[in-house]
Amino acid sequence: YAIGEIILVVIGILIALQINNWNQDRLERQEEFKYLERIRIDLVQDTLYYNKRIEDAESSIETNIKAIRLAYKKQENLDDFFDLFRLQDFQGEHLTIQNDTYLEMTSSGNINLLNNDELKISIIALYRDAKAAASHVKEFNEFTASLIVPVSTTLPIAKYYRWAEDVFNDPKMFHMNDLKFINDPSSFEFKFLEDVLYRYIVKHRALMPYYFDLKAKSATIIKNIDEELSKRRHR
Repeated sequence: YAIGEIILVVIGILIALQINNWNQDRLERQEEFKYLERIRIDLVQDTLYYNKRIEDAESSIETNIKAIRLAYKKQENLDDFFDLFRLQDFQGEHLTIQNDTYLEMTSSGNINLLNNDELKISIIALYRDAKAAASHVKEFNEFTASLIVPVSTTLPIAKYYRWAEDVFNDPKMFHMNDLKFINDPSSFEFKFLEDVLYRYIVKHRALMPYYFDLKAKSATIIKNIDEELSKRRHR
């Protein structure tokens, strides 16, 4: 009789442990499902962001090429100068993605809730690549931004750019002599400004492959997450 009671107690404990393990596993799968949904939302937002970065980079390249080519045509009056300087684009936005969910998962150790090892590895790799890309974008931006200071100190042209329109809005504020170097491609000032514009073109051409790469990898992971979520819903 005593042995039977012991066996029943052991069986009861084993059943309780099994139920607890099953319940814990169920809670973890629910948590995993929520994380996958959140990661998916982040990646969709990032994809839209990459599209915008690609669009802005292409626009900056196009306008700066136009500005360089237009500079070699004779500028006859202030309106010509305004058209030229308002073409120039000195864009320098750092790469900022939606990574709060991923950082939460890694800092808490919940990245290990992801059962699909292939999917987990691809997500980790994506955010590692995004971090490396962000570092390179920052380096390029800091370098090109450092060129703007010499431009503004060497050439008295800040008021001719579109961002100064709210301050400099009277024709008496502008003088042809400020910009006479534009009609002299052999001048130091002309070559200096041309070089800065070209470096911005080079920067955007160098950075666009990062955006395309991260966009493509995000699309693949979104597809894999959708497949994973679909399997979970039909269980």
